Amino acid sequence: MKSIINWGKSREKDLACILPMLPDDIDLFVDPFLGSGDVFLNVKAQRFAVSDRNEMLIGLWRHASQGLEGFLEKLHALDDGWRILDEVAFPLMAPLYQVADSYLRGVVSDYRLLVDGVGRVLGGGDWGRVLPVCWASAADLKMELRHTLVAAMEAIQRDGRCRTQEAITNRLGTALKEGYFEYLQYLYNASKRPQLRASLLLYLLHFSKGGQFVTDPEEKHIVCMEYAGSVMNSVPFTSRLEVLSSGDFKERMTRTTLAKREYLPLLKHASAREDFIFADTPTPVKDSAFTAKSQLQLATYLLHKTSARWMVIVGMEDPVVQRYRKHKLNFLPYEDELIIWNY
Repeated sequence: MKSIINWGKSREKDLACILPMLPDDIDLFVDPFLGSGDVFLNVKAQRFAVSDRNEMLIGLWRHASQGLEGFLEKLHALDDGWRILDEVAFPLMAPLYQVADSYLRGVVSDYRLLVDGVGRVLGGGDWGRVLPVCWASAADLKMELRHTLVAAMEAIQRDGRCRTQEAITNRLGTALKEGYFEYLQYLYNASKRPQLRASLLLYLLHFSKGGQFVTDPEEKHIVCMEYAGSVMNSVPFTSRLEVLSSGDFKERMTRTTLAKREYLPLLKHASAREDFIFADTPTPVKDSAFTAKSQLQLATYLLHKTSARWMVIVGMEDPVVQRYRKHKLNFLPYEDELIIWNY
């Protein structure tokens, strides 16, 4: 089952390695670092208890697990807008190229004239068709699209490369997608409706670079989220929508307890040998909530305070590895990480 969320480090490509190593008789599966949930969505177990300390992430999972029609409808509307954007923009690409070509050849050298030229071309588009919510503004969307298009033309001029009509048109197409992406971030920050914010965030993450973004300290607004670029121009959200609507996903979520909490309290739910803890640990970095001390606390708990079977994934060079190596465990080097398990 494909993950519904593009969130930081994905394990989708690693499932072929991880899943065959997991027991097939798990009663309770516990994952204290849920993230995109690739392993959680594909492991076989009777029950699930998953958590993450990130409130925004758990909020997304909660909305997804509820399966409310309004949530899915909003996601479909966003996906329709992404597709219709191409339809509205198609007849404008030739005149946009002409504006870019004039700018690159120096026919139009004044920045204000460039901005006005792009604005006039965009004025010929029916941008109201693209808007995903009734209170969104076509004028604001055009302003954002104008900004990203002008920035793209300036970047092409600075690069001095790839100035064929095809290359320029492709970059302008990416700029239009990026502008729409930026406008959706504006809608997220402007909205106070939890369900709409959740659908916008889930959709934005799909097209974001690495599933990463920066928020304000209160985690209320997106400060910075980068569009993944041309590679995502034609990548549909459809596969994630199919998972969200599937019976398998809905049934799994009925057997799942979701929580926003630190990792140690959740681990106590796995108290028997039939239970299983999967700990795909974050990389301890400066100012991170999960520190080197946290890594050692987790190791102490797994080694001495639980009867459950477990698997932990840590960085190959993480100092905590020495703590695990003092015990009779299984170790598998995997790229720049180490998979460790006790069964």
